[in-house]
Formats: sequence, structure tokens, C-alpha cells
Amino acid sequence: MRAYLEAWLVEFEFQPDTKPPQPQPIPDEPDEPTPPIPPEPDPIKPTPPDFPHMVYIVQEGDTMYRIALDNNITLQELIKANPHIKVASLIYPGDIIYIPIKESDEPVEPIEPDDPDEPKRNIFQKLWDLIIGIIKKLFNK
Repeated sequence: MRAYLEAWLVEFEFQPDTKPPQPQPIPDEPDEPTPPIPPEPDPIKPTPPDFPHMVYIVQEGDTMYRIALDNNITLQELIKANPHIKVASLIYPGDIIYIPIKESDEPVEPIEPDDPDEPKRNIFQKLWDLIIGIIKKLFNK
């Protein structure tokens, strides 16, 4: 076994008297000063639009749809007036929203249920009624 190890050590040129290589010293830093790191840019501040508008600061719980309804404009108009908002469903408290001022103040009616006196039914009940109605029409011909 010893002969095998000696042969192996010779094969890989093992020399027990050699010292392992020493790490190279790190060169001195250059005399040139490193440029300072620029500060992080401020969050994108929207530029005011060139049409008559009001400035609104988003509050907790606000949505673009509710802001549009409260100001008698459509959601599409509000989105168009605020190109700095990339995703309309992602607005946060403190965001700036520009609300276009319309010349006429025609109120935008909120969407109401079909029949306010009808008791609230879930989607499955409505689907079941639709299926039954279709079956009745098919077999009553």
C-alpha cells in the first residue's frame, strides 16, 4: 500500500518541503478619488396636464372608479387625464390624481341593480333560473 501512495505522490509531484503560495497583496488604491454615488431620484412626480383640472390626493380606500363617480366623469376620462398612473387599479394614499373639469356638470349615474326590490340572489341562483328558462322555451314549442 505504501508503494502505491508513494507512486501517487510522485505522479502528482508532491513535494512536502514546498510552501503553499502566498496571497498577493492588494494594490494601493489609485490617487484619483472615486466619484460620489448619485442620490436616488425622487419618485416620479406627474406633470400637470394642459387642460382645466383639479388636483386630488388619494385617500385610504379610494378607487379610480369611485373618484370618477364622485366628480361626475367617466373612468375612461379619469384614466386618460392621468397617464402617469400605469395601472388604474393600483393607486395608493398620497398619489396625485388630476380630475378634468367638464364644462357641463351632467351627473354620471352609478350602476344600479336591475330591480332594487328584488331580493339579493347569488350567481348560482341566477344561473339556475336562466337554465330553467331555456329548458322551458326548448320544450314548450
